[in-house]
Amino acid sequence: MVVENLISYDGAPWMYTVSLMEFRGDRVAHERIYIMDGWDAAEWRTAWRADALVDPPPPPLA
Repeated sequence: MVVENLISYDGAPWMYTVSLMEFRGDRVAHERIYIMDGWDAAEWRTAWRADALVDPPPPPLA
């Protein structure tokens, strides 16, 4: 299973994450998490690039 998330700790900027999970039955047997900054799409991908985030980050916590 592949899961995409946005995370932020202690008011830091939002970062993108991807979690790769392997299941055995109904339990997670192995998980690998990648955390990265966002980046602009390459110029050759302009036709497929979104003008805005599909799901904007949530507002900061009070």
